[in-house]
Amino acid sequence: MSVVITPTEVTEPQLHGDVSNILEEVSRNSFEKKNRKFDALLRRGKIEFISKEDPALHRCGVCQCGYPIESGREPTGEEGSTCPSCERFISLGSLIPRVRYIYRSDEAQRRCLKVDDTYYLLSEEKRPERCTWVIFDDRSDFLVDLRSSDSGVIFGKTYMATTAMLPPRVREAIAVKRTQLTADLVNEQDPELRKQLEDDLDSLKDEHPAALESLAESTGCARMIAALRMDADNMGKVLQQGFKQDATLEKVCFFSRNINYFFRLYLNTLCKQASQAGRNRAVHVIYAGGDDLFALGAWNDVAELSVLIGDAFKEYTCHNPDLGLSGGFTLHKPKFPVKDMAGSSLVALNTSKRNLEPCWFCLSDWANCPLLEGDGHCLRKDSLAPFFTEYRASIKSRLDEKFIKKHDPRPSRLKLAFKRSRYGEKWESPADEVKNFILRPLKVFMAKDVPQPPATFFHNALNALEVWYDSGELYLPIIAWLIQKQRDHLRSQIDKNTSFSMYDLYDWNLHMASPEMISALHVPITWAILSKRKGDETDEAGTD
Repeated sequence: MSVVITPTEVTEPQLHGDVSNILEEVSRNSFEKKNRKFDALLRRGKIEFISKEDPALHRCGVCQCGYPIESGREPTGEEGSTCPSCERFISLGSLIPRVRYIYRSDEAQRRCLKVDDTYYLLSEEKRPERCTWVIFDDRSDFLVDLRSSDSGVIFGKTYMATTAMLPPRVREAIAVKRTQLTADLVNEQDPELRKQLEDDLDSLKDEHPAALESLAESTGCARMIAALRMDADNMGKVLQQGFKQDATLEKVCFFSRNINYFFRLYLNTLCKQASQAGRNRAVHVIYAGGDDLFALGAWNDVAELSVLIGDAFKEYTCHNPDLGLSGGFTLHKPKFPVKDMAGSSLVALNTSKRNLEPCWFCLSDWANCPLLEGDGHCLRKDSLAPFFTEYRASIKSRLDEKFIKKHDPRPSRLKLAFKRSRYGEKWESPADEVKNFILRPLKVFMAKDVPQPPATFFHNALNALEVWYDSGELYLPIIAWLIQKQRDHLRSQIDKNTSFSMYDLYDWNLHMASPEMISALHVPITWAILSKRKGDETDEAGTD
């Protein structure tokens, strides 16, 4: 093999040196030339720049990417201005919830989406030209539009809480803000600021999606936003090996379509149901389809919805143990970046999906079960991780690593994820940890028509649990003392559903709680604390 070396590739001292040094020099010079593609042209002055200064860039307040600032346009607002792409998405985002029809367009318009080389016009009103798609909705004239347009159907609309759907007190505050913006718009002369005011005023219209701050105001208690992520479990394995007979194309399509219908169609029905407070749910479903969803909204509505969706999915799948739905949600302040909310809730979802238990041996040929993991764990998850925080996750990781051994039957000192179907050692019906460890004590702590202990009672109980989770020292006398202080008050209150006094119910759920219940008590107590908090108070626990 021969190597051709030009004099320009090797320095003079290397010409009389070791061959290995010469080859190393050649390799380095070749690498530099390869990565300096325009170096020769720049040296000869063949490339001219428009400006000798670096282009002025500004960071977008939404996507955090840099973009050039147009001449005469200065960033405005606390978060800075938005890049052109995000501005377009924001304007389309306020439009899409109201869209009923989609038409093909020969040219780009303000309300157009471009897919490949085709423009699609989003319209709220019916137009004379032929309609391409009709957006599915449960309005009375949907079928009429579908028949007359001879078009396809898109299951693309998700539930969005509009300003008109908010409680009256929140709408009144928005009306005051709208009046102030109108007055500022009349007096403003700067074109850029006028456009900003017009956009702000337009976003407060009754038919537009409500702002996160307005959703937080709708809680009537702690002003917090919850981010919920949910995902169906083991869909890949079920599609590959979950059919009792061969997985034909027809079976796979039918199965996928019906799972998609749950998230695309039935989920909207669940969201439209009134909350326990008797009002519209202050929730935005950011996306839902396939086998997962992401939603933001008032924390109490999202918490209720997470349980409701899990129960509905069980009914929808006829309680099939192979088809589970895992989820998790986190709490945030309204101004916390949405992209970070999505990231935190994804960690909560992954925590629920790691909530495994040993094999149930529920199949006669259990050794060949597609949902049996190599280490003997069953891959049926079907869990919920509510009020998830990184702080408690770090505590649990440390405790489990120190105290919980493999296949140890003892419960973890701190529980973050709860199974909706957990089998015990005996052949018995599966236990629902969400109902047993969260909803059952919560029903006591938030019993209606019964005067409850003051908020300090729950804060002191939660502080005692925090000591237990962190150090392993549970001061039961403190719990007993807290209940004893409320003895006369609680004994005088009788729960209508059970006919027991509230003193007995509190004693059973706090003082006499089992280790499994104690590991989970932080969830119903946190839920009760946030529900009892007045809207003008702040809460730092589990927030950003």
